[in-house]
Amino acid sequence: MRATQFQRSRGIIIVGATIWSRHARADLRLALDTGSASTIVRPEVVEGIGYGFEDAIRQTTIESTNEVEHGYTLRIPALSALGYRWRDMIVHVFALPPSWDDIDGLLGLSFLDAFNYEIRSKEGHILAERAR
Repeated sequence: MRATQFQRSRGIIIVGATIWSRHARADLRLALDTGSASTIVRPEVVEGIGYGFEDAIRQTTIESTNEVEHGYTLRIPALSALGYRWRDMIVHVFALPPSWDDIDGLLGLSFLDAFNYEIRSKEGHILAERAR
C-alpha cells in the first residue's frame, strides 16, 4: 500500500498528479472526486502538453445542475496519481468553473476504480493499493 499526502482547499481533497503526452508532461492539482465517473482535466492543461480538440476521440457533454457543458474525450499515454501510473488512459476535457481556478481537474472513478483506497482525513493522506 502506498501513502500519498493531500492538501485541502475549500474542504476539497487535492492530490498531486502528472499527465503525459507523446512529447511533454505536466504536474497537476486534481480534486479527488468519488462522485465523478470520469477523470477530467481542463482544456488549457492538455493544450499545454500539445493536445487539442483535433486529437479528440469524441465530443461529450456533462450535465450540471445549471447547464450542459461541452467537451471531449482524449486518450493520453499516462496519468499518475496516488503513487501509481495508469497507462493508455482516457480523460475527459472540460472547462471547470472559474471559482475552481486552483485545481487542474478531477481525479474520478475512471482512475480510482483500479485501486482500493482509504482516506485518512485527520492524518492528511490516502492509502492506495491496486485492486485485484
